[in-house]
Amino acid sequence: MSLRKDHALFKEMYATLLSAAHTGKPISGWVNGCDATFGTPVLTRLDLWFK
Repeated sequence: MSLRKDHALFKEMYATLLSAAHTGKPISGWVNGCDATFGTPVLTRLDLWFK
């Protein structure tokens, strides 16, 4: 899965992904199409769960 640097919320999404990976919290994402260069799904939205 990839996250495009030209996404309007790139910094926020990247920071959220790093935080979730560090804390082990679950994250779900929304994919919209594939990257033409690498053929990987492109992440366009994140969903967070707080307990």
